[in-house]
Amino acid sequence: MNRRITIITGQHLTANPRVWKEANALACRGYFVTIYTTWYNPLLLTEDKKLIDKAVNYMAAFSLICKWNNCLYVILAKGVKKAANYMYKWFKISSIYQEIYLPGIQLKRILNTPADLFICHQEAGLLLGVQLLKKGKKVAFDFEDWYAEDYPNCFRPVNLFRENEVHALKYAEYVTCPSNSMSIALQQYYKFDRQVSVVYNSFPPGNIQDNYIQKIPNSLVWFSQTVGPNRGIEDFMHVLRQLEIPVEIHFIGFSSISYREYLVECLNDTPHKVKIHSLMKHSDMVNFVKQFEYGLALEDSFPSNKDLTISNKILLYLQLNLHVIATSSQGHLELKSNFGDSISYIETGRTSANVELIRRILIRGVNKPAIEMGKYQWKMQEQVIRDLVEDALNK
Repeated sequence: MNRRITIITGQHLTANPRVWKEANALACRGYFVTIYTTWYNPLLLTEDKKLIDKAVNYMAAFSLICKWNNCLYVILAKGVKKAANYMYKWFKISSIYQEIYLPGIQLKRILNTPADLFICHQEAGLLLGVQLLKKGKKVAFDFEDWYAEDYPNCFRPVNLFRENEVHALKYAEYVTCPSNSMSIALQQYYKFDRQVSVVYNSFPPGNIQDNYIQKIPNSLVWFSQTVGPNRGIEDFMHVLRQLEIPVEIHFIGFSSISYREYLVECLNDTPHKVKIHSLMKHSDMVNFVKQFEYGLALEDSFPSNKDLTISNKILLYLQLNLHVIATSSQGHLELKSNFGDSISYIETGRTSANVELIRRILIRGVNKPAIEMGKYQWKMQEQVIRDLVEDALNK
């Protein structure tokens, strides 16, 4: 009988490529794969289903999409989450209810589907996965981010994440993360000897069409789920203000009206153009990004998670043969030995030096052979995932 795997996460798949890539890789190997997450947007749900293999079951651990039979649950879930957040803000009482809508109901639904292994992603997966460990289930974790070191705010239960990260690292079948820098940092911080395996954020070649698209001269692109502050963008906009060579810079992702206005105003009275695009589905975005000459992989050095990760954007740029302009974070610097001159590194806060670097890059232009992905290519990541799963199931 084929083995059954349940993947648990907390977002739609359109914002969660590590989940759908993993699910498809395992389904192709013959596993029965089910994904549980929280649904909140019917349009995104339609796009989610286009990303996964037909053999993959896609289920709601909880749905915030209001229908006649669940509206009371949705109202209750939102109210409990809000109350839990304020209990933390005012009294520093943290709980799983801050991050997960009605976790008891979610666990019950997840356990209704028999599984030989649970693989848990994102904050929701971490917290639900630890509950499954305590029930004696076989559980693995993908630390897509270092959750206790990501986006601190007044509602974020950092100590709760730390406690659950310790439990996951101690008792999980295996743990993965997106960079060697993060793997080492997790081991050193939590003083564990076990290996945290690395699965890089590259994409299957089938998702990248091999068709020619005319490049926009001196064009730069940056994409993410959210276009907003504390992502390294502001520092780069200051660089552009001092650059006399005209460029066209595009941002893709959700952004507030005020931040859109900031981006436009920032380049007023300069020779540059700025264009802001709504979030796109994966296939459309890949083809859209191919028209640019330079891909921006910008991050602040704080919190620590942003300094340690290798995001999916930088590896996608490289797969699309864009020249990458990246902040010199620990994660990004891991790529230097493999990709050499295909990546130019800028230093946060060193505006004059960065202006000179960008000037040299633009004057030199882009005319280079296709980039060899080497150990970062998707088939290598697939094999890591499959080997880890097979070892876990055969224990």
